[in-house]
Amino acid sequence: MITLILKGTDGCNLRCKYCSIGEKNTHYNIIDINTMKYAGDYVVKFGKELKISHVMNEIDDIIESNPNLTVINIYDDTFTLIKDRVYEFCNEIRKRNMFWVCEGHISNILKYPEMLEYMVNSNLIGLQTGIESGSDKVLKAYNKKTTAKDILEVVKICKKAGLSSLAGNFIIGGAFEDINTYNESLSLAKEMIKEGRAMFECRTVFLAPYPHTRISEHPEEFGLHPDEELIKHSIYTMHNPVMSTDSLSIDEIYKLRKNFNDEIEKTYHEQAKYCTRKEIQNSIMKNGRMVNRLFTWNEFYERYEHITCFMKNALYNKISYNEIYFPIRTFCNPNYINEYDISELEKKFLLLSDGRHTIKDISERLYLKAIQAEKIYHRLYDKCFVYLSEF
Repeated sequence: MITLILKGTDGCNLRCKYCSIGEKNTHYNIIDINTMKYAGDYVVKFGKELKISHVMNEIDDIIESNPNLTVINIYDDTFTLIKDRVYEFCNEIRKRNMFWVCEGHISNILKYPEMLEYMVNSNLIGLQTGIESGSDKVLKAYNKKTTAKDILEVVKICKKAGLSSLAGNFIIGGAFEDINTYNESLSLAKEMIKEGRAMFECRTVFLAPYPHTRISEHPEEFGLHPDEELIKHSIYTMHNPVMSTDSLSIDEIYKLRKNFNDEIEKTYHEQAKYCTRKEIQNSIMKNGRMVNRLFTWNEFYERYEHITCFMKNALYNKISYNEIYFPIRTFCNPNYINEYDISELEKKFLLLSDGRHTIKDISERLYLKAIQAEKIYHRLYDKCFVYLSEF
């Protein structure tokens, strides 16, 4: 896979306290465009001062000499703030049948859900958005202009629109963090995973405000206490805590992040168990092409026999329903599905779905009408419990 990076150059006017320099100077752009270029990547500037047509001409030149190019990454945290520009880009990228990923602000997705749907229909496969906290108190301190309720609603909007992948970070040990704000974030993360099953990817980081921002210049206003030695010798920003809060030591913050990750891992495990065929298919394929970006969900799919078997044998199977075909269950032991909410009749259907009996055979043995058998099969198929084979 070759990735083309479109890098926004304008900065953001939302003035989050860990990112904004001040009221007049909008955004601290710490990333030099050359540092983003990895092996196989191509960088195209994408600031608001550039016409979409000019950007697309440069993209076309790169595509012409790189026919294997498949994904465009838009590194521009202001991209969704200009609605007309989004629609213009969507119209152009749709002509080129390219997949793309971008960043999006919670408030704009909430305000324009129809815009997100248009983006998804124009081959958007991944969206990165800033979450930061599940505490309204902390979000207000950051000047995020969002609430925990807004964030959860955006997950629902993305799921309804058919987005393949939504990713977001939670900051552990940020402004005014205490055990209560931490628990609010953990609660929100779990709800987001449930609502965004097979779509939402949750990540955790530590606070690393840009230089010259309000938080870095006046951390005491946010209940933060930087450790200058740790800051001086830090290797990876956001991957090790360098500030304590009024309520939590650096060691406590480190342990809370581990606990947070452990808890959301349990939630992934619980939710992966109930992923449907449609959810898995939407996360892996778009318009008949692979788009798989959900590394966390894939890890948990492998823990369930029926999902692993279904993905291997049926996810890309285009066999149409026919009562003369053989249904095969995706697990060996019939007791495997005792924890799932299915009827006794469906359990009997699954027991007979061993590859030796056709749908018609099973219908006769269970005294089912053809329409009943078809409905049962499709319910079980949608749960990834059974698939069809012609032989």
